Amino acid sequence: MRYVYLDPSAWVKRYYHEPGTELTNQLFDTLLRARPPRLLCSRMGMPEVVAVLHRHRNAGRVTQALFNTAYAYVEGSRVDLCVMETDNRASDAQ
Repeated sequence: MRYVYLDPSAWVKRYYHEPGTELTNQLFDTLLRARPPRLLCSRMGMPEVVAVLHRHRNAGRVTQALFNTAYAYVEGSRVDLCVMETDNRASDAQ
């Protein structure tokens, strides 16, 4: 079984239209429909997505309503995806 890891920059494209948004939406839609879900993310990546969306909201590029919707989706997505735990073992080995 194959899984796909998407970093926070891809997650942001889900909520803030920029180059790559269409492909990102296709990936999300396909991977979240699969059972079991095939989408991976890092637990540390989720707060990063929210922080970027906050910056876009504070700069006026994202409305409060869109931010609220995106935040709720990010929080709710945790049910439908595989959240990877991270630790320092890989970086400590170098």
